[in-house]
Amino acid sequence: MAQQKANLLVYPSLVETPFIVVEIGEYSFGVALKNKEIQENYIRSKANFFPNYIQNLNVEKINGAVNKYTLNLEYRIAFGDNPNLFEQIFSTVSQTRKITFTYGDWSYPSYIYAKEEAIITQITQSFNAASSSISYVINAISASSLLGAVRANFPQMYAKASDVIKRLINNEQYGIKKLFPGMTQQNISKYNLIPSNDKIVEIHSQEGISVIEYLKYLVNCMQFDGDEST
Repeated sequence: MAQQKANLLVYPSLVETPFIVVEIGEYSFGVALKNKEIQENYIRSKANFFPNYIQNLNVEKINGAVNKYTLNLEYRIAFGDNPNLFEQIFSTVSQTRKITFTYGDWSYPSYIYAKEEAIITQITQSFNAASSSISYVINAISASSLLGAVRANFPQMYAKASDVIKRLINNEQYGIKKLFPGMTQQNISKYNLIPSNDKIVEIHSQEGISVIEYLKYLVNCMQFDGDEST
C-alpha cells in the first residue's frame, strides 16, 4: 500500500494571499505594494510597483541555514519591447550573482514574510514562438552556502596565511560570516581563533576551488614563526 503524502497547504498553514518579490541588481519583480505602511517599512528605496514576470517560486530547505530556490519567469515580448531585457539584467550581477527573494502572505495580520539573499547557480531559457515569450528558470542557493557551491580562482602571493584567512572572513562576497556568525573581529582577537604567529610563506595560486577548500589549503600553509623547517 502506497504511503499517502501529507498536504502542507491546509489550515492553519494555508497561504491565503501569497506574494513574491525578486530583486536582481537594481531591478525588482513581483507584486504591487498597495499598502503604504508596508511599502515604507519593506523597501523604502524601491518603486511601489513591480512588473510581475514571476510564474512560480519553489523553495527547498536543505537544512536550517541553506535553501535551494527554483524561480520561473516568463517575459512576453510585445511590439517595441527589448527582447534582451533579462540578459541585460542578468549581466548586471555577473560578478556577484546575487539575487534576493522576499515572500510571504499578505493576509496575516502582522504581514509576515521572509527576505533571503541567494547566489544564482544556473540560468536556462527557452523561447515560445506561439506566445512570443521567453521563459527563464533560475536556480539559486542560499548565500551562506556559497562556500561550497561557488568555485573561484585565488592568486599566488607571499603572505602570512593567517592574514589571508582574516581577509577572506571579512570579505562579504564569500559569506563566511553568515555560515560562522561567531567569526567576528572581536571574537577572533579575544579568543585567538586565528593564530597570527605564523610566518610569511609562498601561497600558490588555486583555481576552480570553493572558498572552504581554499581555507583548508591556507591552514596547511601556516607555519609557526619560530619553525625554521622548510
